[in-house]
Amino acid sequence: MRIIAATNRDPQKMMADKSFRQDLYYRLTAFPVTVPPLRERKEDIPDLAEFFLKSIDDGDNQIPLSPEVIEKLLSYSYPGNVRELRNLVQRAVILAGNST
Repeated sequence: MRIIAATNRDPQKMMADKSFRQDLYYRLTAFPVTVPPLRERKEDIPDLAEFFLKSIDDGDNQIPLSPEVIEKLLSYSYPGNVRELRNLVQRAVILAGNST
């Protein structure tokens, strides 16, 4: 069995103050994977935006990812990370209605 877990808390600090089990921490950290925030991997933004558009019915027809749109998407820091980009794309499709 494999488990993938993520947190926005510091598990080592939580272990120190006894709010996270030490044995569980060591089981989960057998193979740590660190994913940098979206603001540090801007090259992923166009592909992610395209993926989110295609996951929405007719989204890629309503919101073409022109160079101007990509440039705008790349200029933002995304403090909400990938989730924020997804929500932004969904919002754009909703606001576009049936037009581009």
